[in-house]
Amino acid sequence: MSTPWQKLYESQDDWAFIMTMGFDVETFGYILTSGFAAAWYHTPIPQNDTNTTGNPWPSCRSLDAAGALGLVLHYLNSTMHEISLQQIFAIIPATVSWYITFGFLILLSTLKNMPEGQIHWPKHDEFDELSQLRTPDGYYLVADTAFPCGTADILGCICTPLKDGQWISGTPNQMVGINQIQTVYLQSWQQTNEDQEVWTGFAEMLFSDQIKKDHVSHFHITFKYE
Repeated sequence: MSTPWQKLYESQDDWAFIMTMGFDVETFGYILTSGFAAAWYHTPIPQNDTNTTGNPWPSCRSLDAAGALGLVLHYLNSTMHEISLQQIFAIIPATVSWYITFGFLILLSTLKNMPEGQIHWPKHDEFDELSQLRTPDGYYLVADTAFPCGTADILGCICTPLKDGQWISGTPNQMVGINQIQTVYLQSWQQTNEDQEVWTGFAEMLFSDQIKKDHVSHFHITFKYE
């Protein structure tokens, strides 16, 4: 009998991979063969009752390298609790915790050694070149609240969280302060069965499901300065 994870992996379906782990099949395999699998099979998992300098025993592990990478990416790409991951990957609680912690370490090490995973800070003339780049239609950069207001030519290209004193659109005849969101929206967020499902099961949902059921995202990018 196959586990839910094994069914997913055997499908080799790009859409399923992206929705659950954030990467398509090719990219998943690329990360796996760029050092993750080697580290998983040749590095002992740190535990209190084992010798970290001893020989690893990959044949005794509950997951192979693909399963370990899948577990870490599921954890990173969702808000689900570890009990759900136990069910998806058919492993016990202690094993989930050990594998996630160890998987984080070797995933970080793998990405650091992948050219595509490295951060390159611009230098000298590169700043001027990059300053001319524009976001594609329908896309924008996300900055923190300390980002200053820009000129009219970048309007809609950079979005930041609400600051104190800002207002967002509530109804056509109402502006809602950031501290009023709970009192204004709370009732409308729980009107239907689907709303109740989101409200009570949000922690167990994948990010893809959260996006599908999002009814307020347009408020994140509509500001009125007073």
